[in-house]
Amino acid sequence: MAISPASQQTRNLWWLNEHLPPNSNIQISDITSMYTVINVIGPKARELLAELTDVSLKVADFPHMTGKVWVGYGHMLRNNIV
Repeated sequence: MAISPASQQTRNLWWLNEHLPPNSNIQISDITSMYTVINVIGPKARELLAELTDVSLKVADFPHMTGKVWVGYGHMLRNNIV
């Protein structure tokens, strides 16, 4: 999944398609309208998100760049980059 600003959606899709290996079986689909992205960034981001779910958000509970938890009525894909 690639995340980019809405203003760059068409450009990024074009660029990805233009740079596919020749004769590859790779397919790229624009699923932008299926998702909403909210970045919660900063030293207290984990504390803030912890108030919205019953799942532990400790670093040890999520391998690097993975984790899916319930927040309210939907799933949140939590990417722990640091």
